[in-house]
Amino acid sequence: SERWKEISKFSWKTFTTLSNIDAAKTVIPRAKKYLRKLMFW
Repeated sequence: SERWKEISKFSWKTFTTLSNIDAAKTVIPRAKKYLRKLMFW
């Protein structure tokens, strides 16, 4: 039971990390475009 808790905690951390990375992949290019627009103004 304790071991299962550890495993589920670990997999949840991995999942959230992966989804954060995925979100960053979509957000960063947008942020760069936005910053470029600001710099040209």
